[in-house]
Amino acid sequence: MRIVARMVWWSVLLCLGGLVFGRQGLGNAQPASNIQPANNILLDGSFEETKPRDQFGLVFKHWGGWKYEGECEFRVGQIARTGKTSCLLYGGHQPKIRVRYQHRQLPAGRYKITGYIRGLDIGEGMWRATTEFAFDDKYFQLKKNGTFGWTPVTYVVEIKQPRTDVGGPSFGLMAPGYLWIDDVTMVP
Repeated sequence: MRIVARMVWWSVLLCLGGLVFGRQGLGNAQPASNIQPANNILLDGSFEETKPRDQFGLVFKHWGGWKYEGECEFRVGQIARTGKTSCLLYGGHQPKIRVRYQHRQLPAGRYKITGYIRGLDIGEGMWRATTEFAFDDKYFQLKKNGTFGWTPVTYVVEIKQPRTDVGGPSFGLMAPGYLWIDDVTMVP
């Protein structure tokens, strides 16, 4: 009985200590949406700048994409990792959809791309495809399906010489379900 009482006592002390001492550091904390690398070369990697849906179904000012086939659409996601909005790719019957950033000019060098994805009820599409990441016409199957919380996706890519036609990063959904994308960064 004495051991149980001590365990309860220490648990209470640890909880109270966390509440008291944990709050001291919060005074200087910034909202997570403001914590972006200063050298991020992507405009609006957090999908906050929206626009009215255009004739292609696109809803973000700085991001393009394609609806290849099936029942699918681009949506402004109301579930964001940080900020107020995210990109939401919806897939119904046999979808194939990609949201893509198009660079106007990209110097040679190595770049680290990081983004966060979240899925709800993602099934399997044709040829067992689910989700993918792409950069410069190189496609990587992420094989993420089902339901999952915010998951980081990181790739390092290399551009051998300065170019103006580099496509990406790109995120795709090839299966029924919902795929959110947020906080995408690309840093040299």
